[in-house]
Amino acid sequence: MWSSPKKAGSKRPERQVLLTAGYILALVATLALLLKSNVIDTAGVRIWLDSQPVPCSATASDGQLRAVSCRPAHTAAAARQRRQQRGSEADGVDEDGTLGGMPAAVGEADGGEQLLGSGEGHASDAGDSELSEERGEQAEAEMDKEAGELAAEGEEEEAEEERWARAEQQAAEEAAAARAARDQAERDEEAELAASEVEQGMQSGSQQQQPAEQQAQEANAAEARQEGAKQEASQEEAAPQGSGPSPYQQALSQCEDLQCLAAAAQQERHPGQFLFPHFFIVGWQKCATTSLFYHLAKHPGILRSHDKEPEFFSYDCDYDPEQCSRKAMKSYIKQTMLLDRALEADLRVAAVEASTHYGRNGHVLAPRLRRALPWLRVVISLREPISRAISMLAHNLDKHDTGCLTKKDVYKCLSRDLGRENYSQPLQGWLDAYPREQVYLIQYENITSGATTPSVLQDLKSYLGIDPQLPDSDLGMRNTREYHLRQKGALDKGQEAEGWPMKKWQYEALVAQVRPDAQRVADLAGEHGLADPKQWMRNWEEEWRLTLEECNDSGDCIVFPN
Repeated sequence: MWSSPKKAGSKRPERQVLLTAGYILALVATLALLLKSNVIDTAGVRIWLDSQPVPCSATASDGQLRAVSCRPAHTAAAARQRRQQRGSEADGVDEDGTLGGMPAAVGEADGGEQLLGSGEGHASDAGDSELSEERGEQAEAEMDKEAGELAAEGEEEEAEEERWARAEQQAAEEAAAARAARDQAERDEEAELAASEVEQGMQSGSQQQQPAEQQAQEANAAEARQEGAKQEASQEEAAPQGSGPSPYQQALSQCEDLQCLAAAAQQERHPGQFLFPHFFIVGWQKCATTSLFYHLAKHPGILRSHDKEPEFFSYDCDYDPEQCSRKAMKSYIKQTMLLDRALEADLRVAAVEASTHYGRNGHVLAPRLRRALPWLRVVISLREPISRAISMLAHNLDKHDTGCLTKKDVYKCLSRDLGRENYSQPLQGWLDAYPREQVYLIQYENITSGATTPSVLQDLKSYLGIDPQLPDSDLGMRNTREYHLRQKGALDKGQEAEGWPMKKWQYEALVAQVRPDAQRVADLAGEHGLADPKQWMRNWEEEWRLTLEECNDSGDCIVFPN
């Protein structure tokens, strides 16, 4: 039966008024809390602070808002990491799983009967509102603290970058100091070598010269130097008088890179002026390149590089002149090849360097170097391959305590190294890149023989365009095994270094291994008109024969590197 509202329940209107008032108060309190805590919706909407967008993020579970965070973009990632480390408390979540300062069931819908918490009076509780404001302030303080910590971390990162920059600069300075120390060590070694030569006296062939003979040679050398000076003076008189520096000299004085050197080389030169640089001694290692370099360095018409083996095109340019940095090129031209000294000498000195890695990488470097320095003259020295290989291995052992000879098995060591490298491929690269008139090929066995050394040296100097009689006709062997062992204290003065034992069949196997490449080298020399191929092979065959003759009846041999 239907009855009027008044009869059915006279108190219902009053209850509805109270509920409505509760809803309104709860809504106001909730909005005040949200505004106080800078909390926006769960979608992470951007808030604009100081005209800059600030990304906000929120977390929720079971449809309830749990945490909201608004930070500048550059600290968001760091803040997330920091929150993960600190746990739920850093996210503004209390131990009971509620957002700090908020009731447990915000927005829970259950017939509209409950809005905040489980009681109707909770929403209007002034104490809870104050507590919510307090927790909102705590959340703000926590966010300000995190922002300050992040700013401090940024400053620390900047300081760390500055420390790294200082460390890199210090490393560069230490590298420069190490190079200077190495250069000084090389100069000291040269001085010791010179002093040793003076002490021991000059040698010719296998016999010691007598003091009278030395004095006669020194007198002859002095006369030759005087004659060379007269020739230089006559050349200067023959040059155009009053014309000043040549166009080539003027252009060259501005050069700090390889491209400038090539462009300047197109300019006109005065008679007697050399192109810069004039020639390279490209190798091979342990083929008398050190002795030859320092012999030529004593010639008044030679300008030697600061270092004998700068290895600029190998180490600095990775065998490609086009890859050289401008800074490295400037250093090479000015400080290594000494351009200013060449200009001071009116370009009447031939500039030279002797990096031996160039030679063995001729198949890679030569065609590229020809494009950069097309006028360059190339001097190549080759030695019987087995003796060269063991001499190089002994050098590494005696001077650096490295290499496979430290394992005592000389045969396996030599066979391995001889299988890795050859002469013919890189030599072919040099002969293909440069014309025959720009290549001078030396056989080590000729330049180190007492009978043929003077003629080889004179012919080479004539080819280079300098006085062939200066400074003398003695090569003066340097960089020998005996010298390095004496430096280590492993060999007394006058003692000879010991060799390595090897079986006769092992040496014969090495000869068979290197013979095809040796024949190819002889053929290349003959094809390009650089040497008699038959005589070339006879010289190396003689080296093999002499070594085998030293073997005893049991087939035991000794190989002696020098």
